[in-house]
Amino acid sequence: MYKTQGQNAQRLLAMNETLREKEELARIESEALRKAREDISHLKRKVDQHAELMTEKDRTAQVRLPIFCQIFPSHARAAGLT
Repeated sequence: MYKTQGQNAQRLLAMNETLREKEELARIESEALRKAREDISHLKRKVDQHAELMTEKDRTAQVRLPIFCQIFPSHARAAGLT
């Protein structure tokens, strides 16, 4: 009976150690997932900012192009803008 209790205690200790290791791995993976999600969010914001910047540059170019063509008609013709 004491031998069985000792064996059961050893198994319980081994199971506790295994559980602790798995919990630690789960914590590490959870932290990695959180960081990956944070990185994705940051990169999405950068993409959105870049798209806004390109839209603004396009608007600026559309406003300035007719003025450029009026001021420099020979350059505009050479560039194929008129």
